[in-house]
Amino acid sequence: MIFSRYITCLAFAALATYTPVNATVAVRSAIDSVTIEMGDRAVMRVDVFADKTDVGNVVGIPQKGMEHEGVEFLEINSEENDTPDGQRHIAYEILFQAFEPKLVTMPKVGYAVGSDTTFADVLTLNVRPVDLDSLTTINPVEGTVSIERKWFDVFPDWLLDFWYWILLGIVILGGGVAVYFLYKKNGKTLIPRKKPVPPYEQAINDLEQLRNSNLIEKGHVKEYYTRLTDILRRYLSARFGIYAPEMTSSQTIEAIASHPEASLAKADLKQLFRVADFVKFAKVLPPPDDNIRSFSVVKEFVEETKPVDDAQEQDADNSEKNN
Repeated sequence: MIFSRYITCLAFAALATYTPVNATVAVRSAIDSVTIEMGDRAVMRVDVFADKTDVGNVVGIPQKGMEHEGVEFLEINSEENDTPDGQRHIAYEILFQAFEPKLVTMPKVGYAVGSDTTFADVLTLNVRPVDLDSLTTINPVEGTVSIERKWFDVFPDWLLDFWYWILLGIVILGGGVAVYFLYKKNGKTLIPRKKPVPPYEQAINDLEQLRNSNLIEKGHVKEYYTRLTDILRRYLSARFGIYAPEMTSSQTIEAIASHPEASLAKADLKQLFRVADFVKFAKVLPPPDDNIRSFSVVKEFVEETKPVDDAQEQDADNSEKNN
């Protein structure tokens, strides 16, 4: 008897000190309107409050697109934040639409912590059928509305839908045609080739620029003879195939002597190179007459060895000027 009383006291003491695991969890749910018509939409809200130390999961939240007793859930939005008193707050907004007239028991939502789950109150939704009178009422027909025409309305729809592809095709086709004509005209490089200047014209132009530079009057005698012999060397290379720019003065004279046409002026050109070497390497200043004579030697050599075609064109130009 004493033992049974002892057990009873222990039991009452345990119940007095027992605290439920979910005492800090609260789950609330509500619907905007508990009565709606078939086809209408409404929002179901669920709020979960729990201590941050109570790590758990929300259960019973429907998924987007799920159907339940004639109700389809369209959108599920959730947000989590902290309340002013430091609790964890999880809020859900569930948009749904009802399609069947009936009394619907909405899904039961809860928050599970370990093996214990706290559920919100069960919600019921009354879906009423649609009034047939509203479906059979015929509204008057509205008048026609004129739409302002745009300038692109004259084009067919397929042209407007694929205009960028058509434009790209035109660009590619135009580029291909341009490359074809450039290749046909300029070869593989596609770049217009500059018309080469004949050796005679190039030499005459270079001599004229040298005359107008007045290097002798400015005291640049070495530069004057360097440019004069360079003009002669380039002319020999382009006109007779004598690669004088890469030869010494003596090698150039030997090459001139072996050429039938150029050898006629061998003596004068030899004297020119001799004077030029003295000026460039021995820093000798020749008399003014030698400077004039050296220029005349080069110009006369160029004139005398001018190709026949160039001579004929020059005579034709002179005759046209005289007329």
